[in-house]
Amino acid sequence: MATKENLDIDEKNLAPKADFFEVHKKLFIGILVFFALCISVIISVTLSLLLTPKPESNLEIEARLAELVESVQLMENSIAEQNLKLDQNVARYEVLQTHLRHTSSTTLKNILIDQEKNFQSFLHVLRAGMRDLSVEVPNGADWYDDYGDQMQKALKRSQQRQDLLSLLKTGAVPEETSDKPKTSEVTP
Repeated sequence: MATKENLDIDEKNLAPKADFFEVHKKLFIGILVFFALCISVIISVTLSLLLTPKPESNLEIEARLAELVESVQLMENSIAEQNLKLDQNVARYEVLQTHLRHTSSTTLKNILIDQEKNFQSFLHVLRAGMRDLSVEVPNGADWYDDYGDQMQKALKRSQQRQDLLSLLKTGAVPEETSDKPKTSEVTP
């Protein structure tokens, strides 16, 4: 039986030696992974150092900087000239706006409308004066009737011109009627 015990002891001694590799297998794999990781980091750092562009010399950098400074100065000068032209154009625009405001067609239409109103009030006063005078003068009623009709026609044409100017001022389309004067007709 002693031999049997010796065999069990030998098996127990052999089992730990075979189990040592199995027990430390994870440690060996971890060390291999660590070395692989270190090698990959060394390779990537070496490649990045080899592939990055080398810095230019100071003379090349200074020459490029001088070119950029000159380019910026040219652009600043160009911007200053453009701003000066813009200021001049703004001043011209304001003068032009003032000029247009004073010579606009609306202003002219208003002037013409005022003239027609003044002409109409003159005709009313003249007609009233003719009526008063016709009472004083012998056969004045006939004279008043003859010239009163002509003054009434002139007053009516003046009112039509005023209406047309008002329509032009508002931009409305004038209505075509037979009462309105024709363009070929000369109106007083």
